Amino acid sequence: YFNYFEMQDGFAALHHQEQPGTPLPWEERRKVSPTPEYLRAHVGKSVFGNEELFTDSSRLSASEYFQKVMCREGWRYLFCLTFWQEERPWAMLVIRKATAMGEFTPAEAGFLKSLHGHCESVLKRLRQSEDQTIIRDCLSKSLTHSGLGLLILNESLEPVFRNEEALQMCLLWNHGRESLAVYEASKAFALPETFQKSCRALAAAHPNPQSPSGPIFLECPTDPSWGASLHLIPADQSRFHRPYFCVQFFRNDPGTERATFPPSVLQRLSQREAEVALAAAHGLSNAEIARRFGKTEATVKAQLLSAFTKLDLKRRSQLAPLLRREKSADG
Repeated sequence: YFNYFEMQDGFAALHHQEQPGTPLPWEERRKVSPTPEYLRAHVGKSVFGNEELFTDSSRLSASEYFQKVMCREGWRYLFCLTFWQEERPWAMLVIRKATAMGEFTPAEAGFLKSLHGHCESVLKRLRQSEDQTIIRDCLSKSLTHSGLGLLILNESLEPVFRNEEALQMCLLWNHGRESLAVYEASKAFALPETFQKSCRALAAAHPNPQSPSGPIFLECPTDPSWGASLHLIPADQSRFHRPYFCVQFFRNDPGTERATFPPSVLQRLSQREAEVALAAAHGLSNAEIARRFGKTEATVKAQLLSAFTKLDLKRRSQLAPLLRREKSADG
């Protein structure tokens, strides 16, 4: 069970039994269950069994829970592992046995108790993985509508991410400004030949990259007011050790600030260091950065100090000028 006390939107159950009956609807089941009352009276209790949940075993067979739930589903004994978030049980793992199987033996109970720490670690990792998925989805949606051209290619030069601005830029790169009014960018997408050659050149120069490489700066052949930077994302940053290529589009206009770190700066930082450094450059405090990225202020401070060391900066106020210097040099 997940979020057992929130039986509406937040509640979820994964239920399996060898001989499934027709379980009582969860709302009705919870009304007759002794578990919520027991947990409220035993905050933080991590493991419990029949003898604790049903203190008066002689009256168990006469209870609504026995008649409506236990008999209906064909079980008699249970053992529960509970996982708490402050004073709320956010997850429970319940193991049940039929009457014929007998009570949980001390050895079985000991084994199940020994699993609690392992299960808790797995559940925390699942939550962290879910957090990262939500963050990636939100960042992807934000980048899609940001107005900044971003293209990420895999080792086969197939796009794994492309926002609308990147599609427009590739169309401009291939066919000129007039094509923007004629073609639908998503349907006419083709990776410009100069990008293909540059990616292959980077891959050939760094066959086993252990650190970010590049960038290569390219000027749009049909409109020199636009440019692109291309850099190789090292294989050791990928779960399956595959290289990726990142293309960022920008205006070759000294009066236009780029909203992201130029790759020559970005390549010196980890992803987490870059995100907090960029936020700091835009004037956010450590507390605001911590809230935005779901970090502690101590973590933000440590990542900023690491970024300052890599960028050879001594003060927070030097971040924005660094971006301006890099932009001028790139343009």
